[in-house]
Amino acid sequence: MSETGVVQVGRARCKGYAGCWNLDATLFASKMLLRTCVCLLFAIGPVVYKPVSGQYVSSPCPEIFSYRMDPATDTAFGYIELQNLRIGQLVKLNVDLSIAVAVPKDNVGSITLVKSRSQTFLDILNKRPAQYRVNFPFTNIYPHVLAISVNGQAICTGQKVKGPIVTTINLEHTLYTQVQQLSNGNPNGNSPNQYRPEQQPPIVTQDRIQLPDQQFNTPPPTIVYQQQFTTQRPSFVYQPQQQQPSVYRPQQTPGESLESVCGSVGPLASRLSINGIRSSKGQFPWAAPVFNTAEQPKPQYICGSSIITSQHVVTAAHCMHYPDGAKRGNSQLSVIPGMYNIDSFFDSANQDRGVVQIIMHSDYFFEDTEATDSDIAVLKLDAPVTFNDMVRPICIWSWSDNLEQIVGENGFVSGWGITESGNSKFPSFVTATVVDKRDCSRQLGRFVPPKARTFCADGHGAVPCNGDSGSGLAFKRGTRYYLRGIVSTGQRDMITLLCDTKKYVVYTDVAPFRTCGTVASFKSRLSIKGIRSAKGQFPWTAPLFNTVISTKPKYICGTSIITRRHFLTAAHCVYYENGIQRPPNHFVVVPGMYNIDSFFDEDNQLRDLSRISVHEDYFHEEDMLTDSDIAVLAVSQPIAYNDLVRPICVWRGSSNIGELVGSTGLVSGWGYTETGDASYPSYVSAVVLGYRECSRAFSHIFSSSSRTFCADGKGSVPCHGDSGSGLVFNRGGQFFIRGVVSIGQRDPNTLQCDATKYVIYTDVAAFYEWIIRVL
Repeated sequence: MSETGVVQVGRARCKGYAGCWNLDATLFASKMLLRTCVCLLFAIGPVVYKPVSGQYVSSPCPEIFSYRMDPATDTAFGYIELQNLRIGQLVKLNVDLSIAVAVPKDNVGSITLVKSRSQTFLDILNKRPAQYRVNFPFTNIYPHVLAISVNGQAICTGQKVKGPIVTTINLEHTLYTQVQQLSNGNPNGNSPNQYRPEQQPPIVTQDRIQLPDQQFNTPPPTIVYQQQFTTQRPSFVYQPQQQQPSVYRPQQTPGESLESVCGSVGPLASRLSINGIRSSKGQFPWAAPVFNTAEQPKPQYICGSSIITSQHVVTAAHCMHYPDGAKRGNSQLSVIPGMYNIDSFFDSANQDRGVVQIIMHSDYFFEDTEATDSDIAVLKLDAPVTFNDMVRPICIWSWSDNLEQIVGENGFVSGWGITESGNSKFPSFVTATVVDKRDCSRQLGRFVPPKARTFCADGHGAVPCNGDSGSGLAFKRGTRYYLRGIVSTGQRDMITLLCDTKKYVVYTDVAPFRTCGTVASFKSRLSIKGIRSAKGQFPWTAPLFNTVISTKPKYICGTSIITRRHFLTAAHCVYYENGIQRPPNHFVVVPGMYNIDSFFDEDNQLRDLSRISVHEDYFHEEDMLTDSDIAVLAVSQPIAYNDLVRPICVWRGSSNIGELVGSTGLVSGWGYTETGDASYPSYVSAVVLGYRECSRAFSHIFSSSSRTFCADGKGSVPCHGDSGSGLVFNRGGQFFIRGVVSIGQRDPNTLQCDATKYVIYTDVAAFYEWIIRVL
């Protein structure tokens, strides 16, 4: 006992799920902690009077915790209800009690489930609250609630009791809702694995680099090579190529960079099913089912999706609508990467994620019975997923968007749609051969307008069906798979009203929606000296202005457009010289601007900043190189893409700068030229240098740990005002940003930019995951 008379009793440790257990010994379970959504049902039990004083014990949070009487034993206990829990999540409940009496360590009380564990699972599955009972150490002395927390988040706080002796009791209960076969308790006796959703989307299964010189009609992703086989799917014979696909050997651990794992398949031991219909577990690790969580008694599968980053999936826009055209709310959706059996919410491989944002293409409109252009949507998840053998992103198509180049090529679609035997619990895959647009138009007519950003594919008797909407059509390039299509629209057999396997399926073409890094054609030419940029030559560049100046906004830095709402620049651009960060309302950015002295040009799209995200490792040091000199600017209103305003592709490749040494990139900005301030943008070329050469030139400020690199302008370098501008490289007709202008060197005589010295750039590739995270 301490001098204050307070005894700290250790946390109660109980066996099994009826009590509490040490999380320190189960770190593996904590890594599988899924999204925790805690809400407590308003529950007030009968008033319990304290025998000692005759006054009742009040709860500090009656909507969370209440005192109740057990009529069988005539003893009081605490009652808690937790609502909106999810199957597969860890639920750690802590209750701290304060009592004005000494408590033996072998009799501190406990927390138990009111119902059995299996019945509690059913309650959670059916959206009912989980019920807990808090057993007190004494029958005649009732403790006060000091604190209640769920998964470390405090949800109720009270005060200690007063007295000469005060004991604090810490009770803990951990419930891990993992694998267990349940009966759903419905009258017809069906098990959860026999659950059939009431509604699946109708077969409105709606919606740059040169091609390598190799055969692309390859087998689907395999872990172990399969012998030639014939499927048992009606009227469909699949003869895979005899070429043995290479076995992927991962070099990295789960959770590493997106580019290192996109489009690859983990080395699992499971094989493809012999009939070639069911996908093996982990065969398509980028496929993730989307559920409507508002349905009862359990979430309803509605569409497929493809993982493209650790926090984003892409699907069909029509999946985000109900059949009557009403939009689904993001709070009603759940995406579960790693899921194999969509009737099993207990699999430890599941990574259940909520949706915090639905981004549908601005050109999309919902039409239940018609194919529509732009049937594409991106869902932002509420927490990043962990990449492993079951969960990997698909690479986004980065080749030419010329459809003719893939006509006749086979791709693969995997999803949980209807098969010939009915609804499917497990994913199946089909092959689809891209057909010429004229053939597609002849068969589907009005479904494929000539200028629609869609294409058709022939399944040769096996097609994506109801429930496959939003699933990705993937093509193999080298050892990786790339997303080119999204299942959009199919046709029904007029007799059976099911999917017509003889007809083509329409896919949204992903390639045209990658407008980043492309340049429109203009009649104007570059200046002969190659200094001034033509209007629209670098449509991703946008000047950044300080609006605090009284006369007119002052140009301070360049930026690069990466989305309709986000711009990439150098972190030092958003700081004053004294090291204080400028607030967002001190800036405007103007995409489409050519002459920075003209604010009246109709091409200008002036936008206020709403948020500035500076990398957490950055610290401001004037005239000195600092690591992480990078920032993302968010604007209040989205910009409109046109010939003068387009985004730059963000570099997603290897961050090994050695692979880029000797390559020439381009930088455009409004910095100083040899004649002084520039009203119009100029560009310079820059050749990437190796680390050792750069280190010799910048030995005092360049360290091996910095995520930076040097480039030589050969007498032409970015100068004052070019900070924040992007260094871009052409990759097969598209430009990708790899560097952000950070720091150069002055000529000691003129105090101007020294064109004979190197310039240091922040390496964008090293910050790709951070950029995605702050968008």
